[in-house]
Amino acid sequence: MKIRLLLVFLSCLLVPSAIRAQGLADTPENRKQQAQRYLEATPPALLFQEVADKGAAQLPPSEQEKYKQAFLAQVETSTVQQSLTDALVKHFSAGELKALADFYGSGTGKAAMSKLGSYMSDITPTIQFQMRRAQAAGDQSILSK
Repeated sequence: MKIRLLLVFLSCLLVPSAIRAQGLADTPENRKQQAQRYLEATPPALLFQEVADKGAAQLPPSEQEKYKQAFLAQVETSTVQQSLTDALVKHFSAGELKALADFYGSGTGKAAMSKLGSYMSDITPTIQFQMRRAQAAGDQSILSK
């Protein structure tokens, strides 16, 4: 009985330490590392490629490739990558970034990401209309005073 109580007591002391050891310390280095993992799982270049493809699809076939090349040539990928990394590190903990990287790096996450562009295309006109309407109302409220 004493051995059992001793084992329970030691377990109570050691289990929380083991759980903490498995966690990811929220340090700037860990945040940056996990942000990079997340951006590897969701490369910004793919987003720009998708936007270029969608824009080109509205043009005659003979102009599509030229449009995509011109569009993509203007994107400063390293600037975007740095800006995204800085914002991710600033706003998310290492654990949150790890969770994002784990999810978006998984099969389910990749499948979800592949649908995000079409989803955004569907909702963007509604969001833009609502934003313009709200902005106009805000502007009008200031001008009418």
